Amino acid sequence: MPPKLSTQTVLVIGGTSGIGLAVAAEALAQSAAHVTISGSNAAKLSAALAHLRGTLPTASDHHSRVSGYTCDLSADGPSVEANLRALLAATVAGNGRGRIDHVAYTAGDALPLTPVSSLTASAIHAGGAVRFVGALLLAKLLPEFTTPSPASSLTLTGGVNTNRPSPGGWTVAAALFPHMP
Repeated sequence: MPPKLSTQTVLVIGGTSGIGLAVAAEALAQSAAHVTISGSNAAKLSAALAHLRGTLPTASDHHSRVSGYTCDLSADGPSVEANLRALLAATVAGNGRGRIDHVAYTAGDALPLTPVSSLTASAIHAGGAVRFVGALLLAKLLPEFTTPSPASSLTLTGGVNTNRPSPGGWTVAAALFPHMP
């Protein structure tokens, strides 16, 4: 039986470190046709691409099977949507297949520990920008760039801080993110 990902394109948003980088590496190990990673930091993106390309058996695979793009998901709503649209379009253009088969959304940023007495509306909105707004806008845009079917997927990830927030203050994560899958 051929590997399940042998003809598939996998996009990992937040693929420059941690779980996202591990997902990208495993997709390549499972013979994904093309893996695209994204991150907000260009230096981390370059390092992650070098790491992934180093796992491939031949130099000819380095650019044909792995690509990466910066994508800032921490901006305001219209910019996030435009940034995601550009990322999805670049992924489709770069894979030569006209679609994306699987997306893993592992993006996250550092959330401050903020006591309830110090919370502001802007801090709450900023805390949800990457994990909540970005994920919802991705779900909105993705049907334009994929063929929705039982063979395609969108996977959203979370972290342990939503279940066990650090002591010392109220966290936006503890309030908002337990309600997400």
